[in-house]
Amino acid sequence: MSNLEQIGKRLRSNTFRFDGEEGITIPKGKGKGLRPVVMAPIANRIVRRAILEVLQGYGAEGSPKRWPGVPAVRHIMGTRSSVGGIKDRGVPHGLSLIDEAVRSSKTWFVRSDIKDFFTRIPLMQVNAFISEAIADREFADIFKSALSTNLTNRAQLEERKHFKLFPDDDVGVAQGSALSALAANITLRSFDERMNDRGIVCVRYIDDFIMLGNSRAKVGAAFAAAREHLALMGMDVYDQTDRAARHAGKFDDGNIYNGTDVLGYRVSGTSRQPSAAAMRAFRKKCDHYRRGQEANGPRGIRAISV
Repeated sequence: MSNLEQIGKRLRSNTFRFDGEEGITIPKGKGKGLRPVVMAPIANRIVRRAILEVLQGYGAEGSPKRWPGVPAVRHIMGTRSSVGGIKDRGVPHGLSLIDEAVRSSKTWFVRSDIKDFFTRIPLMQVNAFISEAIADREFADIFKSALSTNLTNRAQLEERKHFKLFPDDDVGVAQGSALSALAANITLRSFDERMNDRGIVCVRYIDDFIMLGNSRAKVGAAFAAAREHLALMGMDVYDQTDRAARHAGKFDDGNIYNGTDVLGYRVSGTSRQPSAAAMRAFRKKCDHYRRGQEANGPRGIRAISV
């Protein structure tokens, strides 16, 4: 019996349990802190992905194997201004929404990340949403287990004072989990609705958003409202007084014609080009690939030169 068949059998008999996972911290870069990553066993990742497919749907239109997904989840995924973690929508869609806003004279903007977002996602609210959406106790239970993070090296992380970077038993979702983006979009559904109102366009990619309006004052007021709304969920944003956040690209404001980095691009009123950070990341990948090819000898060098 294959591993997939064994997983399927355990799921059908309601005996599948998620194995323990390991938390590791990776330096983001000079002066940028640490990135918390949860290393999950393959079986955990397979089941989480399968749960996501059931919730969001799969299969081409007209295919006999098509499953349309859960209506409440599909409704969340249909939020026009949300462009992260949604099938067939992403950076190009987000850039088109920004273009549309600029063409309608919404040239003033505020852009910010939500601080430590993934460790602030309220598990109880997300689980309650899924339970109400599907009315299937067994599925709701396994979703709840899939959303939680079971770190086997918690003691070591606490000793190094790194555990605070990871989700705990009640709050937070592991970055990199197949369900993390869905949990984020469920959590911020009311944010998306409220921030796209009164002449403001708010485009959000998971925990990074940009608000555009036709005056600095309107955008400033909208950003203050966004901060108040997020505070009710135990979350916060960066602001114009945080020089370190500006330098790290976590906050920016002004007129779009002066340019800003968003969605991996340097965006101004009339120009779209990869951001400096995106170009550095691309060159780093190329260098890494080149070194790997050179390590394989002349054959690898010839391959990369073709």
